[in-house]
Amino acid sequence: MDQVNLYRKVLAEQGAHCGCQGACGKDHSGTCRAGATGKPVRLITAPYPPHPSDAANAAAPPDTYRPWCGPCWGNALIAAREALADTNEKRMTAAQILLFDLPGAAA
Repeated sequence: MDQVNLYRKVLAEQGAHCGCQGACGKDHSGTCRAGATGKPVRLITAPYPPHPSDAANAAAPPDTYRPWCGPCWGNALIAAREALADTNEKRMTAAQILLFDLPGAAA
């Protein structure tokens, strides 16, 4: 399915409003308030939840896509990338501790 048809399909199925539901880190109580001012909001379609890498987002199955406003999508990407960085830091710390945990070494 090409991107234009995917965009139209997602908006037709889910409505022309941001479907963030708090993934950006803000509590929207179910819906984003991006269009609350009455001004038109540009929406994109992207996977939910967002993946840390652009390649994974582009390869996500179409049935995971939902509408997003720009600010929510950007903040959700940052949150996903920060979560991955935190996980990677914990893994690296654990791996480094194992490097120096020599058998028979005095404490």
